[in-house]
Amino acid sequence: MGWLTYCKTFQAAGQLIRQSMEQRFRRETDLTAEVYAGCITKFDSSILNGGPPVYCVTGIEVIEHLDPEILAGFEKTIFGLIQPPVVILTTPNAEYNVVFGYEAGRFRDPDHRFEWTRAEFEEWCTKICAKYPAYTFALEGIGEAQFRHDPSLGHASQMVVFRRSKDDSDKNSGALSTKTISGK
Repeated sequence: MGWLTYCKTFQAAGQLIRQSMEQRFRRETDLTAEVYAGCITKFDSSILNGGPPVYCVTGIEVIEHLDPEILAGFEKTIFGLIQPPVVILTTPNAEYNVVFGYEAGRFRDPDHRFEWTRAEFEEWCTKICAKYPAYTFALEGIGEAQFRHDPSLGHASQMVVFRRSKDDSDKNSGALSTKTISGK
């Protein structure tokens, strides 16, 4: 069985998470992690009835693969329905592509629907917070800024951390489908 096939199963994902956590952090008490699977734009309302809370949603190099209408659905699902206290998203920095020798407008991956400059990413984040005012955000660069190149290009990737205000903490619901993984 291939590595990707192995990783696509909940059982394998849980084993990998647990093994990694066991190797890095020895715990005296049980560790429980929830692994969620579902459509990025569809929300299962049945989770509102006793589903486990979602504390953080991550999208690592995901949003640039979404068409505009799917991105809008993703925004609504995450910020409007799930409403986790923390959302962490990363996406390529289009300004940095020249370091890779790409012409202006060329994307790093043929499946990318867009690649944003730092200003465009910040504008999108600002619009999210305007639409979902319980959230604030902070931007960061990922990776070392290339000292051999123009430092004004920034980092290879960019990250945003959205935080929901504590005054809005009762709005945390759950997520799509779950599998609990426990272990010491």
